[in-house]
Order: sequence, then C-alpha cells, then structure tokens
Amino acid sequence: MSVLNIVIGVENKYFIVDVVFMDRCNYSTVSQAILASLHSNSLDLNDAWAVVTDNAAYCLKAYREVLKGVMPNSAHVTCLCHINLSMFSQLETEEKVQTLTLKLTFISEACSKVMTSLTILEGTHRPTAVSANNVMEDLGSYLVNGTAKTCGYGPKTDELLRKMGVQEKKNVLDNLHDAFHLAFTTFSKHWDTHPARDLYRLTKVFDPRQASAMEKQIKAYSTLKPMANPSAELSEQWMAYQQCVSRDPLPTDMELANYWRGLSAGFPRVAEMAVPFIYFPVSSVDFEQSFSKYKTVLTDKRETLTELNTKRLANHVFQW
Repeated sequence: MSVLNIVIGVENKYFIVDVVFMDRCNYSTVSQAILASLHSNSLDLNDAWAVVTDNAAYCLKAYREVLKGVMPNSAHVTCLCHINLSMFSQLETEEKVQTLTLKLTFISEACSKVMTSLTILEGTHRPTAVSANNVMEDLGSYLVNGTAKTCGYGPKTDELLRKMGVQEKKNVLDNLHDAFHLAFTTFSKHWDTHPARDLYRLTKVFDPRQASAMEKQIKAYSTLKPMANPSAELSEQWMAYQQCVSRDPLPTDMELANYWRGLSAGFPRVAEMAVPFIYFPVSSVDFEQSFSKYKTVLTDKRETLTELNTKRLANHVFQW
C-alpha cells in the first residue's frame, strides 16, 4: 500500500490537509486522489500557483495529463535539491582520485559549492525563489569550468596537485575532469528541462536588487499567470515599482519579505502578486519531511492503527 501526503502551502507556511492510502500508485490514482482531497477541503483550483512533486515519471504524467488542465494558474515544480544531490554523487564516486588525502581534500573544498547551493535551496521558509535561477546557473558554470581547469579546485587541493609528478597529476586531473563532466551531464539533464526554470528566471524581478537588470515592461512577464492580462491599475503600479528600484539603491542584506510588506501601501497590487512568487516553492523538502514525521506516529505501540486514526494523528503531528 502507498501513502500520499497532500500538503498545502501559503507563502512560507505549510499544512497537511489529507493522508491518502492507495492500493495502486500511478498517474491516474495520484491525480484523482489530489483532486478529491482539494474538492473535499473546498479549495479553489484556480488559486493553485504551484504543484510540487518529485521527478518520478507517474508524477510528471499526473501533472501533464490531468492536473495542469484543471489548475490553469499553476506551474509544475520538481525539487531542485534532488538535482544537486544526484549530480553531487558523481563528484564523489570511488577511485576518482589516486590518494585518499587528495580525494577528501577535493570533496571538502571543490564540493562546498554544491553544499552551499543545497543550503540555499532547502530554505523553504525564506523567500528563496528569487535566488533559485542564479544558484542553479552559477552551479552549472562551476561544473563546466571543472571539466577542463588544471587548478582552482581549492588552495589545499591545488597544493597537493603541485606536489605530484607529471604523469600522476595528469591521471588525477583526467579523473577530476571526468567526474565534473558526469556531474554536469546529470545536472543539465534535469535543469535544462525543469518545468519551472523560466518561472524562476522571471521571478527575479520581484527582488528589487535584481529588478533593475530585468526587462521593465510588464508584458515580458505574461507567462506568469497573474500578469498575463494585467489591469490598468496593476500596469500603472508596475511601472512605478520599476522606476522605484531603478532610482533607489538598496542594501544587499535587505529582508525581502519586509521590503514587500513596506511596499504594499504604495503598490498594493504589485505587492499582492509579488509575495506568493518570492515564496514560490523550489524544493520538496517540506513535503518529504511530512513522511519523516511518520516515525513519531507509527511507533511500536501503534502497530494496529486504522487508516482513519492514522490520518487524524498525521493532521495533528504534521502542522509546521
């Protein structure tokens, strides 16, 4: 039997609304279970801006064949953290370097970029979406550079490379280049076809520190559903917002959520639209945590829980 947790997010808060037990798990049963749960909770499908799943084929098909049609304002999000983790495994495969010391040093220095990216993307309760595109593009550039460079892997790794003989160094560099090539191939396979990639690029406009480098006209953002047919009021406030960010310098450490709360008085329509986008999901971290919490529900003393009581306990435990 499979278990489907249905979690609803509003800005940076998440709530489990249903736990569904399924004898069969495929695109049809999953999509039907999601729709039945949303209807039973009286949730308007037009209010769904994102559908977050993992990258399994049946999840992709469920959105493509069913959910996309009934949630017209939504975008499909598959977890960016999974891309990083699947690519990271290529950088630490066995026998990629000739000595344990160099291997451990390389991982600790060169792979810090990957870990930094993961840390940013896992911050689901912060306005992470405006950074997602930059994080992923920077990571892709880092991997491409790693396929050919002969130094710059980190001061300690470079020092170990300098101490090696010519042939030994060549063998090690060949292994490093192969590792980075495999990692970049894995990364590109997922990122280049990610269903929300363009959305993350456009969402940068809601970060005033990046907005000045973005297209100014609102029509450039028509693929973002709320901006497809903007009202005259929204268009006017949008141009005022663009003039504001072009004119006023902003600190790099500003708190984005506070910025939009402060701007809601002057540009209420833009702020109303911006807040959901800055909190747009970039990973399935919160949803996967809901499964981890089952260990506090399904203990040795609760081996005969009925499905109904499991749902009740889940709704009590899984609010975060």
